[in-house]
Amino acid sequence: QQRIGMASALLCDPELIFLDEPTSALDPIGRKEVRDMILTLKQMNKTVFLNSHLLGEVEQVCDSAAIISHGHIVKQGLMSDLLKGQNSLEIEADQVGFELLEQLKQYDPEMIYDGGVIRLKLRELSDTPDIAALIMKGGAKLYSFKPQSNKLEDLFIQLIEKGEQ
Repeated sequence: QQRIGMASALLCDPELIFLDEPTSALDPIGRKEVRDMILTLKQMNKTVFLNSHLLGEVEQVCDSAAIISHGHIVKQGLMSDLLKGQNSLEIEADQVGFELLEQLKQYDPEMIYDGGVIRLKLRELSDTPDIAALIMKGGAKLYSFKPQSNKLEDLFIQLIEKGEQ
């Protein structure tokens, strides 16, 4: 049904297309086909308004987004601007000394160290090589180093939990 709805919406070659949850009830292959179709429409200079609760998919295909809560726009902008900042890093390491932890706090004063796992938020994702070098020079044994970019879903939850409306 989703494919038929999409096909009928595109028959008259519109410049503006509204899609409401176009990937609901589709299997992973169907979702990929819909994402590919949206990207193709974008390349054809079509404007696509996508309404979806699957924020990871929104992130993959949209240039800009608006987060709406209780009928009000809470935040909107270019995807790159919405996802800027608050990158994080999860590090699994052993033999992490107090001095090393203090040095890591220069990157995030609210860093969390819990049983061999260090979690910190980065101002810039480009700080990751310096942090890796610091850990190695600090004598810790590094097992895992996972930079993580901001996600639209994280931003959504953060805004909604704050009660912004």
